[in-house]
Amino acid sequence: MTARSALQPQPTVATEPVDGHAIPTRTEVAAGCPLGEIERMVLTRVDGSRTIADISALLGLTTHEGAMVITRLAELGAVALSQPLELDAGWDAPSGTLPTVRPTNVDD
Repeated sequence: MTARSALQPQPTVATEPVDGHAIPTRTEVAAGCPLGEIERMVLTRVDGSRTIADISALLGLTTHEGAMVITRLAELGAVALSQPLELDAGWDAPSGTLPTVRPTNVDD
């Protein structure tokens, strides 16, 4: 790779799978990164609260496609990735598998 080609936008290749629930956050070096058109479009949607799946949906991409672009942005140092907080272990449980909560009488 020549010095000139290193400055050109490079194809997006996912090196490790990224979870669609990960939340990318723009870094300080994002403005100086050599980005292609799709990478710029994705980066403009990164706000620190949207997940990769959210960003992908906004742009009409599959979560896998969005994850590939975000992976490339992370490799360039344009974004940092974090996982959302776990709210409840049963949050994503299939219907009918959550425990039943029965009200208690507080007057007793």
